[in-house]
Amino acid sequence: MASYMGCASESIPFIHIGVPVSQNMSRVNGWSSIVDRFRSRLAGWKVKCLSVGGRLTLIQSVLGSDLQLQPRHDRLGWTGDVSDTFSVSSAQDFIDSSMLDVTGLETRWNNWGIKINILIWRINHLGIPTWESLSHRGIDLESILCPVCHDAMEMINHIFVGCMELNDIWRRIPIWWNVQLPDQLTIHSLCSWADSIKMKEGQRKALDAVILMTFWCLWNFRNSIVFGTANPRKSILFDDIID
Repeated sequence: MASYMGCASESIPFIHIGVPVSQNMSRVNGWSSIVDRFRSRLAGWKVKCLSVGGRLTLIQSVLGSDLQLQPRHDRLGWTGDVSDTFSVSSAQDFIDSSMLDVTGLETRWNNWGIKINILIWRINHLGIPTWESLSHRGIDLESILCPVCHDAMEMINHIFVGCMELNDIWRRIPIWWNVQLPDQLTIHSLCSWADSIKMKEGQRKALDAVILMTFWCLWNFRNSIVFGTANPRKSILFDDIID
């Protein structure tokens, strides 16, 4: 038949357009090599597509794997700190040094809610879907200008610090708290603002919560303009932060 058709003869099994063909392709085990290849490819693909919540779950599972039983009486050992004792600060240092990309900014932790913590983490790691970042991902947009001021490209630094329609909010906080505004307004200086002020620990934590809440309210204000049916009122933006 091969000589009649003018083609070379092959023996089974053989490869056809990258797919191994065996004698019993109607059986499940005949496709096992292909299934294994898909599984190995999907494993890497799923890691790249993990959501923020999925990444947090992965971090928690990794942290849980680092809790090891020690030869002591009823005690868990924490390998993330030289003292062998678990603490939130040592877990934060472990995540910053071993599991996150280096950005020069420490992870901010606050008890005001997981959503605010995730937002600050995404801001520090340039993970906010501004018009500029979406444009770089190849998404076709009508405009990449700031939806609030319409004067500059909407980048992360612009929407939270540089927008002339919104940055006066940061100047009202030091009047309210009787503190000094950072000399240069940047995301880094604002996130570490409370750490640079001499005050009681409780007051510092409260000021830090106000700062993080301001980031949250600014992002919500922007999203209300982009996705809302009516423009939000800038006059009550500061009231939302106080409340």
